[in-house]
Amino acid sequence: MRAAEMAGVRLGVRPVPADGLPLVGCSAATPGLYTVVTHSGVTLAPALGLLAAKELISGASVPDLADYSPDRTPATDVLDESVQVMSSAGAITAA
Repeated sequence: MRAAEMAGVRLGVRPVPADGLPLVGCSAATPGLYTVVTHSGVTLAPALGLLAAKELISGASVPDLADYSPDRTPATDVLDESVQVMSSAGAITAA
């Protein structure tokens, strides 16, 4: 182990939309694909799962999810510190 050298570092990055808000629903660009992407998966999973199931089973849009459509224009007035930190972190390199 003393002779071992670091080959590189991998950093797992969570998928987070630019505005930090969840993406939930279908996109016109990918018909038939239902997406649920959120940085707050642990805390929002029960609610998002219930609402997503309602949309998938009924085939009708759930009004509570309208602001989180993958086809929305990302909000520019949302301040998400975790997105800012991840955007400015840059690459991690071996010393």
